[in-house]
Amino acid sequence: MRSLKEARYRLSLTKLDMAKRLNVSLSTIKKWEQNETHLNTIELIRAAKSYEMTNYELLQYLKLKIEN
Repeated sequence: MRSLKEARYRLSLTKLDMAKRLNVSLSTIKKWEQNETHLNTIELIRAAKSYEMTNYELLQYLKLKIEN
């Protein structure tokens, strides 16, 4: 997985679908996917489950985005 957007596509979900799954706004999903904002700890745990990946996998992805 290269991005949250790709992970969402893999699950055949729209941004709105993912926002509803995570109980966040559509703009929050957009900002996460565009790396404009970062997830807090609770969001990270919930997002990993919703994106069907481990917390570690999601953290590794986010670490790469922050470093680049």
